[in-house]
Amino acid sequence: MKLLSLSLDPIILNPQSVVALRNARYGEVLEKYAIVVISPEAKVVPLSPSVTVYGTGGKNKVLQLVGMVLRVWKLLRTETFDVITSQDTYFLGLIGYCFSRIFHTGIEVQVLGIEKLTFFRKRLALFTLSHAGSIRVLSLGLKKRLIHEFSIKEDRMKLVPIYVDVSTLGFGSTSTDAQKRDIEEENARFKTTYGSRLNIVSVNRLVPIKNISMQLQAVAALKESFPNILLHVVGEGPDKVSLQQEIENLGLTEHVVLQGAKFGTHLSPFFSQSDCFVLTSDFEGYGMVIVEAATAGSCIVMTDVGCAGEVIQHEVSGLIVPPKDVAALVSALSRVMSEPELRSRLGEGARRSIAELPSFDKVLEKYRDSWEQAFVNK
Repeated sequence: MKLLSLSLDPIILNPQSVVALRNARYGEVLEKYAIVVISPEAKVVPLSPSVTVYGTGGKNKVLQLVGMVLRVWKLLRTETFDVITSQDTYFLGLIGYCFSRIFHTGIEVQVLGIEKLTFFRKRLALFTLSHAGSIRVLSLGLKKRLIHEFSIKEDRMKLVPIYVDVSTLGFGSTSTDAQKRDIEEENARFKTTYGSRLNIVSVNRLVPIKNISMQLQAVAALKESFPNILLHVVGEGPDKVSLQQEIENLGLTEHVVLQGAKFGTHLSPFFSQSDCFVLTSDFEGYGMVIVEAATAGSCIVMTDVGCAGEVIQHEVSGLIVPPKDVAALVSALSRVMSEPELRSRLGEGARRSIAELPSFDKVLEKYRDSWEQAFVNK
């Protein structure tokens, strides 16, 4: 099968990124896999003999969408593809649908999230979803929303979680000797620097939908009861300056560290050595970072988004609080900070929960089922 993917994630242009490595493995079961990604850079990056990524180029989103249309047109004029798959239900979904009709291909629409649902975006999503040969849904929560809000029939959807590869973090039996040495050094460095603190960590892009401000407000409320509390915010993004200002305004300079981006074994101790992992997003399609945290046996406190209720069960493998509810977050963090045995129990529960997740081969099999459904229903 030949697959043409319309992507939103420019990280895939880095061949060493987790996203690129994962897609290179998808290409092992495809005759050809072309990925056109929205990005400021116009470049071509081969990931494997069968997988190639094309950056659209363009200084803004409009020019990048134009670049995508031109690149997809060129690819479809020079080679036959069986299925076009779109990574969203809006403009990329519309582009995919139009080209699927012109070139008589199957069309798969991926639903990785439903956010900023204005009247126009909902009408656009309804159109692309109604014309998709297959709808690939990331989580059970998203599937239920499509049924209730969009009246999508269940048999048109394939529920397929993202496979989360934690090998780069050095967790598990597959870690190399070099990774083990690196992790040992990073763990020792973390303990030396932060061992006397009650450490909370979050790993996310610094963008509004992650609601990192909710974490800061919770730490501000907890610092008197837990004077050694320390929040590590790992990640980069456009909100960094405003978050730094908020930290200063709340008097949290001794209680919050913006760690910047961390990867691989440099990220590992933030999962394994911290007392609690927190996620406060207003919305998540799934939450890959939760799987990474659970692999390390972290005690997880998260808002009721993404894989909450699926991978993480309340009081079994983590604590789940309502989105935007600072008081509930303060209560949950107070519990885990006060009760080491609760942290241990929830961490073990998280580790057990991910043992039940499908393997890469099982996920890939589900992907193929969705692609084949799209092809049959073209």
